[in-house]
Amino acid sequence: MRLAAGVARVCVAQVLRFYGWLKQTVHESQLEHYRVRHVKLYYYLEDDSIEIIEPHVRDSGMPQGHSCP
Repeated sequence: MRLAAGVARVCVAQVLRFYGWLKQTVHESQLEHYRVRHVKLYYYLEDDSIEIIEPHVRDSGMPQGHSCP
């Protein structure tokens, strides 16, 4: 139990950040076949939760921002 309590104290307020992208198929346009959308993924060690953020791109016409799965 002492080890688990010590590990729990170390994980408080620690976050792992990953950068990623996804390739979205575009069916509505003949000029583009796909779009690349960049995301940041945050993994919170304290409670094993995940947060996905897509940075805002001006005039993109796509919904962007925070997403919690």
